[in-house]
Amino acid sequence: MALNYIASLPIASSVSNVGSLTNSAVTPTGADAVFGFSLTFAGTPAAHSGMKWGGSGGDAMTQIGATQAPAGAASIRMSAWRLAAPVIAARSLYGSWASTQSGSAIVGAALSGVDQTTPGANLASGGGTVSNSTGFNATATVTTSAGDLVLAAFFIWDNNGSTPTMTPNGTPTPTDRVSVDGNTTILSIQLTTIVATGASTTVSCAIAPTSSTISGQWGAIAFVVNAASGGASATSPPFPRKPLAARLAPLLRF
Repeated sequence: MALNYIASLPIASSVSNVGSLTNSAVTPTGADAVFGFSLTFAGTPAAHSGMKWGGSGGDAMTQIGATQAPAGAASIRMSAWRLAAPVIAARSLYGSWASTQSGSAIVGAALSGVDQTTPGANLASGGGTVSNSTGFNATATVTTSAGDLVLAAFFIWDNNGSTPTMTPNGTPTPTDRVSVDGNTTILSIQLTTIVATGASTTVSCAIAPTSSTISGQWGAIAFVVNAASGGASATSPPFPRKPLAARLAPLLRF
């Protein structure tokens, strides 16, 4: 069974000082794994405590790799989370941090055809700071094999009050964009998937202002969604069947 994108798990975000977030409930019928991204921004960045499926009292998710702290964006922290065989019902993602953060967001996705032992792997991230930019690319480079499906999240914390356009490579996911206004600062986020063609895959999102320029910090975080053993990769077509005569020929020899 090939990997199949079932549903986006809606973005919840804040530009107030909060220590946790819960998004709107979704019923991802047919999914066999859920994934989540946790993104925070603060003068004193805190560790990401965890993520759960089913609200604050729900099932704990497993972190993929470590919390990411991009060298070029000192105020940003990012993490990714996974859960195999999730309860399929109207449930919410819940993300929490060790202390309140001035900007935060959680978002996720549900897929089917996912490996149940290691649903996600090969975490990578990028981040940086821009000043009065008229446009730039947010990127992260993931170790992949041809046919792998990469799930990525991008975000920008803009101090100039711009709600930028965000144009990723790959396929932008449904219900994937929100901008939260905190007076002169705006937090924007975008999710995308991309199919790898080789041993290294760069996920990229072109970010440009719709007014003025952009000044602030950006982050990108991505990982490989592993397909179930024996399943087709994200690009594998169905195996062609031989004509009936060809399949029966060995049985008719004497």
